[in-house]
Amino acid sequence: FGFSLGAAAFDVRTRHIPNAWNLGGLAIFLLWHAWTGTLWVSVLGAVAVGTIWLIPALLGWSGVGDMKMAAALGAALGAVPGILVTGIGFWWLVAPGVRRLAYGLGPGTLEAERARGIPVAVGFCLGVITLGSVWLLMARFLG
Repeated sequence: FGFSLGAAAFDVRTRHIPNAWNLGGLAIFLLWHAWTGTLWVSVLGAVAVGTIWLIPALLGWSGVGDMKMAAALGAALGAVPGILVTGIGFWWLVAPGVRRLAYGLGPGTLEAERARGIPVAVGFCLGVITLGSVWLLMARFLG
């Protein structure tokens, strides 16, 4: 949660997530998983989630920093939870811009979205909170 909250704070303040934050987080998550014997989960998560988020970055719907943050979240959580977390972020924040573009209400470029929208890292943070809350509720009541 701390990693996504920090990235969201950077993104809200500057509309930029520093490479040192994203790549540092990625390195820490990879090292953690290597130490716990689950490095393959971390590598697969980083590659899968980062590759998925390459598409919105190339289309201008998100920034490259968002893609690197997504890869770091994939490294932290694994492929499936990472996809779920970033998917929640996508639908919270990027899909409204896609709908505006589909209805002809304006360009769906990164610059236009950033001028009037919430940073993608905030959606990722909300995704972490949402998935974490669901997991905790399931553990509490099904546990």
